[in-house]
Amino acid sequence: MAENQRLLPTQTSGIVEKLDICTSKTGPLHGKTFVAKDLFDVEGHVTGAGNPDWKRTHEPAKNTSAAISSLLASGARLTGKSCSDEFAFSIDGVNVHYGVPLNPQFPDRVPGGSSSGSASAVASKQVDFAIGTDTAGSVRTPASFCGIYGFRPTHGRVSLDGVLPLAHDFDTVGWFARDAQLLKSVGNVLLKPQSIGDTKFRLLIADDAFALTDDIVRSTHRRMLDKLKERFPVEHIQLEDLGWKSYFDYFRTIQGWQAWQFYGDWMEKTKPSMDKPIKDRFEFSKQVSVEQYQEACHHRKQIIEHFDRILTPGTILCMPTTWNLPPLINSTPEQFQENRVKTLQISCVAPLAGIPQVTMPIPLADNDNETKTIGFSLLAHAKGDLELLDLCEQFDADLA
Repeated sequence: MAENQRLLPTQTSGIVEKLDICTSKTGPLHGKTFVAKDLFDVEGHVTGAGNPDWKRTHEPAKNTSAAISSLLASGARLTGKSCSDEFAFSIDGVNVHYGVPLNPQFPDRVPGGSSSGSASAVASKQVDFAIGTDTAGSVRTPASFCGIYGFRPTHGRVSLDGVLPLAHDFDTVGWFARDAQLLKSVGNVLLKPQSIGDTKFRLLIADDAFALTDDIVRSTHRRMLDKLKERFPVEHIQLEDLGWKSYFDYFRTIQGWQAWQFYGDWMEKTKPSMDKPIKDRFEFSKQVSVEQYQEACHHRKQIIEHFDRILTPGTILCMPTTWNLPPLINSTPEQFQENRVKTLQISCVAPLAGIPQVTMPIPLADNDNETKTIGFSLLAHAKGDLELLDLCEQFDADLA
C-alpha cells in the first residue's frame, strides 16, 4: 500500500453501542426512538469520540448530557450511541476503527461526517431521529448526502453540557429527521421557548455560493429556486461582498487553535492511533499561533456584524448545503481532501456567523424516479431557529 493511501474499513450500521434508555412514558416525543453521536455523555458509559485510545484512557460519564436528558424527559427512547468520525474532525463519514456507516441512498458512497452514524441510522430507518454535533458541517453534510433533514441551531442556543468539544466557538448540538414535522418537534424540545408571530419572508440567494456547486447539484438547486421565486420576494446577493473568499481560512484557523487547546496535551502524551487525514489536521492545529488565532477572531467579529445587518427577522438566506454528491467510498485521499475544502467553503458560513441553518432533501434534477436527493439550505438570523423550522415545514408540505 502506498504511504499516503488511506485504509478504508467496511460498511457498518453506524451504531457503536446499543442502549435502551427511557425515563418518561409521556411527552411530545413519546414513542420516538433516537441515537446520539458518541460525543454525548451517557451516565455509566464511556464517551468514545470515535477513537479507541480515547475510550481506553477515560472513565465512564458520571452524568448524562443535557441534550439527551431533555429528549428523554420528552418521552423519547435512546437506543444507541452512533459512530463519529474521530474527534469530530472530518466530514467524510469514515472511521478506520469502527467502519463506514451505510449511506442508504448512495450505498457506494460515504455518508458524510462527522455525525455519520446518526445520519445513517435515521436514513436507514433504524430510529426516528438522531442527534449529533455540528462544528464545520457535521450534521448538515451527512444530512445532505443521506437524503434527510438536518438542523444546526444558533450557536449557544442548545446546551453543550456533557458533550465533547472540537472548537467551542463553533460547536453546536444538531439533529436529523426524515421529515420536517419531526425535525421541528425535536427543535421544540431542545430549543428554549420563543414566541414567533406571523412572518412575511423574503429570500436572499447567494449566487456565488451556488456557482461553486457541481453541474448536477446546480441544476437541481436552480429548479428549487425557480419554485421559490413564485412564492417569495427574492434578492440576489454576492457573499463575496462580505469578504467571503477568506471565510474558510478564518474558520480553520479558529477551529484548529481551539481543537489543539483541548486535545493537544492528551495527544502528545498518548500518541493515539488515528486516521491519517485527521492526524494531519491536528498537526496543522498544533502550528496555529496565538497571533493567527487572534487575527482570525477579529475578522470573525466583522462577519457576525455583517450577517446581523443583512439577516433581519423574515429574511432567509438560500445556499447549497454541499457542493456535490458524496464521494465514492474508494475515493483517493486527494479526492476526499478536495471534497472537504469545497464543502467547508460553503458550510463554514453558518458557524462563523453563529446563525441557524436547515438542510432539506430535494430530488436530483436528472433523476427520473426522484428517489435520490441532495441538500438545499436555508439560513436565518441569530435566534431565528423556530422561524426557520416553521418555514422548512411549509416547504416540506409543498414538496410533498
